[in-house]
Amino acid sequence: MEASFLGQGQRVSLGGQAEASLVFVERKLGEKLRGRVYLRVFRKEKDLPASIRSGFRKFTVALAERAVPRVTVLRSRLRGAPPGDLRSVLTHEFVHLVLFQMEKEGGAGRRLPLWFHEGLAQEIAGARLFDRSGELLAARAASGHLLSWMQLRSRLPRDEDDARFAYVQAADFFAFLMEELGLPLVMKMAREYLSGRAPSLDAALAKERWESFTALQGKWKRLVEEGRGFLRILGNHLFDLLLVLSIPLLFLVLRRVYFREKEAEKRLEDWETSAEILDGIQEKEAEEEDAQGGLDRQDRHTHL
Repeated sequence: MEASFLGQGQRVSLGGQAEASLVFVERKLGEKLRGRVYLRVFRKEKDLPASIRSGFRKFTVALAERAVPRVTVLRSRLRGAPPGDLRSVLTHEFVHLVLFQMEKEGGAGRRLPLWFHEGLAQEIAGARLFDRSGELLAARAASGHLLSWMQLRSRLPRDEDDARFAYVQAADFFAFLMEELGLPLVMKMAREYLSGRAPSLDAALAKERWESFTALQGKWKRLVEEGRGFLRILGNHLFDLLLVLSIPLLFLVLRRVYFREKEAEKRLEDWETSAEILDGIQEKEAEEEDAQGGLDRQDRHTHL
């Protein structure tokens, strides 16, 4: 590990988090990284080596390298919560390292498309890189500006907005693949393609399901254009929506509680009033009994 500005305790903690993230990725993907994995952490962008500095866009927190199993992290861009926390970032980048190794060991000299890399990395990390991705997806779909899959084949678009959206589109499509196919089948198709046993990802899937990734991309696009994006917006703001809808309900509940309390107070007052009346009646009866008893005693004295 290279992180000279960190103290010994911080390096130990960092190493523990890195190990936990790597083990998690290996278990999820069913692939174990062989050999040593290198981790570098730099404080600021100016501290990055010139050889990789161009790979760090304005939104890039970490970078996995293909030639060497190494992850470089920019400390100043880490955040305390997903997707920018250290655990999520390392998990994301370790997915890339596993896929790089699969590509090398496949033996056919093939690479998986960019959308596969970035979609799977966000899926396994459990955190999409950009907030409000649902709104962005819906807006792009409504305006007819979804990226073509050819644009997402080998590298990120140069345009900054398109580059950000590439992550959004890849993540949403991969989530759709998880619903349609599941992770084990998707990984099996990747191995079939990389080994050369299938000429393409489409052909690999066609042997299993009479389906293709191209057809699924078309299905996903139709769903997004027909309102899947709206549902994602609804999902992103579900709490806010429920809060708004709950206000009338809360008013009714409070109103009911208020009137129940008033009824209870009235019953208590009535009970107290009744008790006072009853006490008065009992006292009056007792007085009458005492008076009657006095008359009876007087009568007895008279008769005697």
